[in-house]
Amino acid sequence: MERWKETKSGELRTLIPTIVSTIEAAVPELKRKLEIAKEQAEIERLKWEEERRRMEQQRQREREEQARKTASHDLMAAISAWDEARKVESYFSAVLQATEDLEPIKRDVC
Repeated sequence: MERWKETKSGELRTLIPTIVSTIEAAVPELKRKLEIAKEQAEIERLKWEEERRRMEQQRQREREEQARKTASHDLMAAISAWDEARKVESYFSAVLQATEDLEPIKRDVC
């Protein structure tokens, strides 16, 4: 970075051609640096998008895994309820069978 300082009054006017030449000479380098910065920004944007995509995929896998666990739990609960209902039905069937084997008088008491 270059600096110009006016040491005597009016000296700046004589420095203007030098300042303009220096600035014009810096333009190609500034353009090159700007292009590099744009390329870096694009690389960072692509990295960010890829990371965001990976995170979304991970969240989707987690949601699917949770749905599988919930479905499995629900199925096991349904099977358990069905098994319990079968046990109750079996119990009452056994009671009915036992009462049918009783003599008519004992059956009326039950």
